[in-house]
Amino acid sequence: MLCSTILQNIVISWNYLYLSDYLLSIDDAEQRQSIADGISNGSVISWEHINMLGNFDEQLQGPAFLATLQEMRNIKLHT
Repeated sequence: MLCSTILQNIVISWNYLYLSDYLLSIDDAEQRQSIADGISNGSVISWEHINMLGNFDEQLQGPAFLATLQEMRNIKLHT
């Protein structure tokens, strides 16, 4: 049960990091706010994009996220 909870928390953290990175990549403030509203009204608990079988593509190059964690933490959205 504890392993399942840890795995769920990892997926949720990944989703938040990915969405933060995506928000930082958008230059248009209105579009960024629209997407942020969608994230706030939706759920980050999604599993479809996670490979649970353990088959990983080692050909991936570059960092998983373009933004740094500090940049992600400093996201400020105005409503």
